[in-house]
Amino acid sequence: MSLIRTQLYVPQEVAQEILLLAKTEGKPRAEVYRELLKTGLERKARKERPTSAEGLLKIASLAKQGPRDLSGNLSSYLYGKKSPDFGQK
Repeated sequence: MSLIRTQLYVPQEVAQEILLLAKTEGKPRAEVYRELLKTGLERKARKERPTSAEGLLKIASLAKQGPRDLSGNLSSYLYGKKSPDFGQK
């Protein structure tokens, strides 16, 4: 793992919590910061990826409203008189 030096400003309360955590775990503060940043980024990535169910709901919301008799007349809508392409070929 290669490291890149960076500096950031954190609120005093956060710095105190990091120092306490570092002392408790016997680690350098920099290591605690790196671990917390990595954990936070992983959680954010997981949270932003939609689950399968969320994806299906999103697709369903795009459909808004279709014909009320679609399930009973599916073939008619696909191939017959109710098809939007009927008679255009």
